[in-house]
Amino acid sequence: MSDRFSFLQDIAARVIPGEHHALLSLALGGGKHVRPWLAQRMCEELEIDPQPLWDAITGIELLHAASLVHDDIVDHDLTRRGNPNLPARVGVEQSVLYGDYLFLAALELFSQKKYPPSFAQMAVRVVKEMTHAQLMETQGKVDREEAYWKYAQGKTAELFGLCARIPLESSGMAHASAVAFAKTYGLAFQVADDLSEEKEEVCLQRFIGKEAAQQKFQSLLEELKRLDFIPVEELPFIGVEHAFSTGVQ
Repeated sequence: MSDRFSFLQDIAARVIPGEHHALLSLALGGGKHVRPWLAQRMCEELEIDPQPLWDAITGIELLHAASLVHDDIVDHDLTRRGNPNLPARVGVEQSVLYGDYLFLAALELFSQKKYPPSFAQMAVRVVKEMTHAQLMETQGKVDREEAYWKYAQGKTAELFGLCARIPLESSGMAHASAVAFAKTYGLAFQVADDLSEEKEEVCLQRFIGKEAAQQKFQSLLEELKRLDFIPVEELPFIGVEHAFSTGVQ
């Protein structure tokens, strides 16, 4: 974890007991921390001090970590980032409970008295959308392109949107383009991940083919440029070398 995000472990340790601290290394270690990066970059662009929001930003990353634990269970995966994942290490039964624990630890951070009640309310709505998207996949309802976009919106874009909503809510600002930018970035990130490797799980290429998926990715980049909030070249499209190497710039 880079020094810039060392606060994630420290803050998460306050809401996860010492006996479960090994979970923190698995949950927060080795990731790219795109969502904390986005939340802090949003604060910078909006001229908001991010430090008072570090607890909430940690909550966002814990929501993401919890979703990954449950994703691995649903997808029957045994590795994450090239290493044995939580189900491989402690079994499915404990992993389900640890995933739940991460969700609740995140909500505890959002629910602190120093934050407005809307923080926790927004987080709950995002978790519902993420869960609904996962149910769509497990129930076989992501069966065409239209359903894919609804799935991608809930699975990825809504949490990216929270990275903008939290700073805006903290300052009482209204900035629709900031939220639109964050959510569009989430969609682009999801499609880029789809393009980065051959995937057996739900991905856009399954419905429209690789070339058309690349074109959709390009359209999302153009939309990000049009929204003109954060320069596109700054956005960490982690793991999308394949997308860029095939002509998507």
